[in-house]
Amino acid sequence: MGEQHKQGFLTKEGGGWKSWKKRFFVLRNGELRYSKKPEGGSLGIISLVGAGDIQACEYKRKEFCFSIQTTTRTWYM
Repeated sequence: MGEQHKQGFLTKEGGGWKSWKKRFFVLRNGELRYSKKPEGGSLGIISLVGAGDIQACEYKRKEFCFSIQTTTRTWYM
């Protein structure tokens, strides 16, 4: 049986400008990789191995939002 993973588009808040951007995410082996397009190069990696808290939340009037708290940053999607 092949390796299983989840993938699809999410909207994430940017780290610097705090604007919301649509990104393609792939969840595999305890990390989230994201890019602009499914076939595009990776823009970043979020390691879930050391993540402190992952939970659904209300954030900046976003109806369906969750946060991932890592040692360096809190990610909102």
